[in-house]
Amino acid sequence: LFGYMESLVWEIVSCQELKSSDIKIQLSKKFNRKAHPNIDETMDTIWREACAKNNRLYNGSKFRLASVELNEFGEIIVNIGITDYKETFCTNFSHICNEIYDFGILNYNDKYACFGNAIGVGSVVLSNDGFIILIKRSNWVGESKGLLDTPGGHAEPCELLSHLNIDDIFLARGEDVANEIYYAMIREVRDEINIPETCLSWPVCLGIFRNKLLGGKPGFVFYIKCDLLKDDIEKYYHKGGLETDESTDILFMSLKELKSYTDEEFAVLICDMAPGCQAALHMFKKLYF
Repeated sequence: LFGYMESLVWEIVSCQELKSSDIKIQLSKKFNRKAHPNIDETMDTIWREACAKNNRLYNGSKFRLASVELNEFGEIIVNIGITDYKETFCTNFSHICNEIYDFGILNYNDKYACFGNAIGVGSVVLSNDGFIILIKRSNWVGESKGLLDTPGGHAEPCELLSHLNIDDIFLARGEDVANEIYYAMIREVRDEINIPETCLSWPVCLGIFRNKLLGGKPGFVFYIKCDLLKDDIEKYYHKGGLETDESTDILFMSLKELKSYTDEEFAVLICDMAPGCQAALHMFKKLYF
């Protein structure tokens, strides 16, 4: 039944525990999005119209997932380029994703070649008394509007740049990029839930998935332990943080409850959740239960 759910909205690229030091990042311009004439000609118009409908949309640089490989030594190699939210919105959110797939296969031998594919991050965050944090997404956000989700967002190349130009990002070391992707998850929990960073463990990556509803948009799934109790987390959230307006409510699922579900019950439970939340809970359940 897990396979049935997976085939509908998301697919797993990798599912295993990975520390930031376990992932080998190859950052190169050759992993940037490839040209698609029809999309590229209309991108400015599509983006302008989207911003007119939602004035909270803004563009910014993102890491782009090109592919994930296993080398001869059994190491996970993640090939990453640079994209931005505009490219991702105009491709991954497009109503012609199948056409973009076909063009990529025909011209670049890669169905994802012409997608922005900005790398998202999301995490199972577990309280000290055994509760997983879930949030209900606001209706104005770009992804998973109104759905139950885990805390998450995107890794930001600008966090590595300081005063440097975006073109200089390709000078960054692979381990620094990996650390930024992991630390991005800490920032998202801090900003979306208002939990102090000092209360959070360093993330462990549980895997990578692609969202089939958004042209294969990729996401890294993490697991973070929080020193706070459920009630304290709820108090922090309701005090308000930098990005707590990206959700309308906070909810909790007990670890005991999650363990008790049969595969059939679990599939029913997650069917109305955000794809990233589905993938995160699935990976967590698969690896730890």
